[in-house]
Amino acid sequence: MSSELNSMLSDYVLKLEDDELMAPSTKRVYASLARQFVNFIEERSDSLNTVTEGSLVHLAQKFLTSDLNGKASLINSRASATKHFLKTVGFSCRTFVRPETGRTTCKPLSDEELSIFLTAAHQFRPRDRAIASLLATTGIRLSECAALDVENVNRIENTPHVTIGEVFASREIELTPETDRALQDYLQSRISQQRESISEQPLFTDKNGERLSLRALTACIKKIGWSARMSVTPSILRLTRLMHIARRGDDIVTLAYLGGYDSLESAKRILKACETDSWSFAELIVCHRW
Repeated sequence: MSSELNSMLSDYVLKLEDDELMAPSTKRVYASLARQFVNFIEERSDSLNTVTEGSLVHLAQKFLTSDLNGKASLINSRASATKHFLKTVGFSCRTFVRPETGRTTCKPLSDEELSIFLTAAHQFRPRDRAIASLLATTGIRLSECAALDVENVNRIENTPHVTIGEVFASREIELTPETDRALQDYLQSRISQQRESISEQPLFTDKNGERLSLRALTACIKKIGWSARMSVTPSILRLTRLMHIARRGDDIVTLAYLGGYDSLESAKRILKACETDSWSFAELIVCHRW
């Protein structure tokens, strides 16, 4: 059976190469996914006695969702490539039944995962550690983090805060002791490296003193996550923090204020969704601007 499948795959790859209407990038993706599909079948050879249309379609349906954690984009890619493979090698194939998937793959971290992420951040330099702690414990947007200046980190009645937004449309978010310590360590390291005042400079900068971009901030969070074998982004940290705020029972006004929402209706939907279904809550949060 292995030789029969490999023969099908070889014929398919040759026909892909001769297809003048298909883009080279699409050909590469389809060839790769076809190989994955054949490997998937061979791993389950005990359940397949002969290569028939029915048996291949049945396995193709299972192949759609194997090891993908329900990611809609990957499921659709596999469906398109597998259907093209089956049709090209001579088997008719009906439309696949797509499993239900979430609107987003952005899922909040559990308490344990968040703890692992913050612990991993301690292995990195002060700037990266401060970025991770700030995003994880305040829930501010990535764009808001990028726009921060040094002067936005302040104290109100001797309690550390970060000021988000403009003077007439700002909000003050209290910092945890750990985040305050991480920020102070980072600022102290900058002061020791620079002779001039940094009070009017961007909070997070690169080696040239330029404000960190959204991409650079995202890369910082991702590399910390990767070091702990996790997939973490700024949006996931924001989602995780907002979920914690909603679950601890804060009122709607407080949730709207801390989350930076202009409408109380958004906060109401968050609280309601959090009470019923955490995955629906995740879908809801991402629908709002980050």
